[in-house]
Amino acid sequence: MIALLLGATDALMFSDGAKRAPRTEAKMTKTVKRFLAALTRNVDAWYADQIDYEAFGERQRATWDAIHAAGPAVEKTVLRRLREQLSPVAGGSR
Repeated sequence: MIALLLGATDALMFSDGAKRAPRTEAKMTKTVKRFLAALTRNVDAWYADQIDYEAFGERQRATWDAIHAAGPAVEKTVLRRLREQLSPVAGGSR
């Protein structure tokens, strides 16, 4: 919003000072699905004893670092989609 008020219509300025081109809805959806799949693969590998706790932690950190680097809109969408997967008792969507 502030970026638009300041005339930055061709790129968005984020709090870290980086300029990123606006994402199309289709590209953002693809990106979010890719991140969700990476998180799921990592959890599945942990439960299948294919990776140890250290590898699990490293993969999770790398994935969340990439999610954060993708920008606030992607991060917010990933978090929302994860919450939607929770049962209503755990605070997810009904």
